Amino acid sequence: MTIRAALLDATGVYLRMDELAEVSQITESHLSQIIECDLPAGKYRWIADSTNSFGGAFWPLAWIARIEADRFAVQEAAERAAERERIRALPAELRRAARAAARAERAAKVGNLG
Repeated sequence: MTIRAALLDATGVYLRMDELAEVSQITESHLSQIIECDLPAGKYRWIADSTNSFGGAFWPLAWIARIEADRFAVQEAAERAAERERIRALPAELRRAARAAARAERAAKVGNLG
């Protein structure tokens, strides 16, 4: 009797379906509850979800990357809003220098991301 199970890499990305000879061959990298899967390898990540009857679901990596980018954009916008409020609270003679310093800091941050 062969046992089928989905194999994931260390980050939870779907690699392939494995056919194992024995239950003892199932590793922590296998999802024994997934016995059939026709997803392309390397394109989907398993996201655990205790409310799902399979214990989770595969999500497209492109979608996950988009969510992360959106989360970063929202965080960046919040940081900029807080920065503007902090600068507005400064005395008038310090505002220009504070704005210039904030622009330089953002430019350096963006330069480090690329």
